[in-house]
Amino acid sequence: MLLSIILPCYNVERFITNTLNMLISQDLYDCEIIVVNDGSKDDTLRIAKEIAEKVSCIKLINQENKGVSVARNVGLENATGKYIYFMDSDDAVAGGTLDFWRDVLHKKKNCNIYAFGYKSVMGGKEKKYVFKKYDKQIIENPLLKQIFLAKKICFHICSCIYESAFLRDNNISFTPGLKIGEDLEFILKTLDKTNFLFYDARECFIYLIRNDSAMRGYRSYSTAQYHSFEVRRDIVLGVDYQREELKNYSNFWIENQLLSNIVYYLRSDFRDAAITEKLVDDCKLLKRSIKGVRGAFKNTLAIRFAKILPVKTILRLTKRQKQGGMLKD
Repeated sequence: MLLSIILPCYNVERFITNTLNMLISQDLYDCEIIVVNDGSKDDTLRIAKEIAEKVSCIKLINQENKGVSVARNVGLENATGKYIYFMDSDDAVAGGTLDFWRDVLHKKKNCNIYAFGYKSVMGGKEKKYVFKKYDKQIIENPLLKQIFLAKKICFHICSCIYESAFLRDNNISFTPGLKIGEDLEFILKTLDKTNFLFYDARECFIYLIRNDSAMRGYRSYSTAQYHSFEVRRDIVLGVDYQREELKNYSNFWIENQLLSNIVYYLRSDFRDAAITEKLVDDCKLLKRSIKGVRGAFKNTLAIRFAKILPVKTILRLTKRQKQGGMLKD
């Protein structure tokens, strides 16, 4: 088996038929699809079961609802392919992609990670994530981590293929219970353990953002979102990402992550004194050095601007708690 496609599903009766038929139409002779139904309450399980009974390369696993991280881990445990591809049940891969991947995997046999171009589609608007500067290149560490942390290249969990032995040998999996940003945490862990990555700019993955998708949750804010930031923060502030050649790049990346969280929090209706104080305390990250990092222009500008703004005061004034009809600090 060359490739295991892991497909976690939860209440996706509207999409699962099209997604599976799209994959089946691309010829799966050396691939398997592992559908993990994560306790769906709609007709997802019935639909997936009907299709799986007709297509021998589809494995269907049914479990109680435990979240997408556990569902992906279960798929990983049951995968038999030399390579692993994680796909969401409401997204798509472009026509001819499986044949293209076969060609890449056979020609570039010694890579742990293969990354490809992709695009997102929301409300009819497309945004492309294609980095032609690195097209058809093997990118070695530490350069790989430097350009990722500097926002010079982007990866999506569904725009990458992983060698299964690499994931197994390094005990890399998704963190159970992490509801937001579990994919980004996974990417950080894999980039840390690999020596190099092969990149091809061909648009392979199509990220379809629905109005009710998890990503739309970023329009609001929650304790789960802050916890996700904490997990990523602690990874890049750990010893592996704070080595001399990486620390300023790691600082650049986590300062961007912090600013993104602060903006979402300020724009939301969510108020929580504990979260406010945690973000205020996290503002000390803005004092960390990013000297020598040539990051993406808008991200660099945002950090430079935030370093001179009274961000702590803005947080406390904007998110003061109401008590008895009065605002309090």
